[in-house]
Amino acid sequence: MQVLQNRIALVTGSGQGIGQAIALAYAQEAATVVVADLNEKAADQTLAQIRAAGGEGMRLVVDVSDMAAIDRMVSAVVQHYGRVDILVNNAGIHVAKPFLEVTEELYDRLLTTNLKSQFFVMQAVARDMVRRGDGGKIINMSSVSAEIADPGASVYCMGKGGTQMLTRSAALELACHNIQVNAIAPGTIKTKLTPWYDTEDAVEYCRKFVPMGRFAHPAEVAGAAVYLASDQAGYVTGATIVVDGGLMIQ
Repeated sequence: MQVLQNRIALVTGSGQGIGQAIALAYAQEAATVVVADLNEKAADQTLAQIRAAGGEGMRLVVDVSDMAAIDRMVSAVVQHYGRVDILVNNAGIHVAKPFLEVTEELYDRLLTTNLKSQFFVMQAVARDMVRRGDGGKIINMSSVSAEIADPGASVYCMGKGGTQMLTRSAALELACHNIQVNAIAPGTIKTKLTPWYDTEDAVEYCRKFVPMGRFAHPAEVAGAAVYLASDQAGYVTGATIVVDGGLMIQ
């Protein structure tokens, strides 16, 4: 049985990496997937893969750091499909910079893209879910960086910590509308954001810090996203699923 049949899923930042893996996994579970990404070519490629596998969907070119663009994105999905059943708030950026070198411009860019946009995408989707009255699923992409300080990533860690509390607060307020809000906190995943994963340094990092001894593939994070979007997670809200190979249990 395809567990997301007849569901409309909006996945931001789904042109590559974890977002793309989630979009493809949802399509495999028979969801109709809206691929939203700033990179038009990347979004087209994800949608092409979905359609080549027999899935359905559409693509939208969206800059989630633009609040007006967020409203246009959600309105376009609702106008085309009538609703959003599942939101995956995945779009984000990571820029490494020592604490003493962080500029106001970089600070604003990181927190606007990684946290402010999550809030307002959630709000726009949740308003429509409340209007319809039949609930929905919201999944925010957090990180182990919400709990583990990372040198050169103070603002990124701040944003992901904010995602954790945003998820819990929104889950509390939206539960009465049958809207479940959860998060996923990946460890280090093999994506374009981690091009060093196949280096000797990466092997040594895994040996020292990851009990499972390897990095994850994006599809392994997508499995958690499928679960949270499915009826099997019908009584789960305000939770964060950690996908890190045991990094945080040490």
